Amino acid sequence: MCSDVSSAFSEYSMGSINSEVSIDSTIAIEETRDQGGECGIGLTFSQRPTHLGFAVKRVKACGPAELEGTIQPQDVVLSIDGVSLSGKDMKEFARLMMGRSGSEAVLQVLKKGQDDPVSVTLVRHRS
Repeated sequence: MCSDVSSAFSEYSMGSINSEVSIDSTIAIEETRDQGGECGIGLTFSQRPTHLGFAVKRVKACGPAELEGTIQPQDVVLSIDGVSLSGKDMKEFARLMMGRSGSEAVLQVLKKGQDDPVSVTLVRHRS
């Protein structure tokens, strides 16, 4: 249930992200405790980038992306805060996803089956 997370989302709670490659070849950019006080946007991505960016594998329940509601699995994130993801490796990608709780991440997203990207603004928080 996201009701507690929604209030935390509104209050910009503190948190952090942990990015790691799992055995099923995905990278998780999600909210988990860390020493740095940073957090992510609640998405898991395919490890191998497309020529355009990174494909979404999963949207974390009650995370920033799910609360915003636009991004779905198989969408492709093309850029973050104006920085193109074309040619970026996982380390660079994870660094761009991280930020202080309450900070915004502006993503350009190519929705599955669409030709034109949409702009999605997510507010980072720990769920």
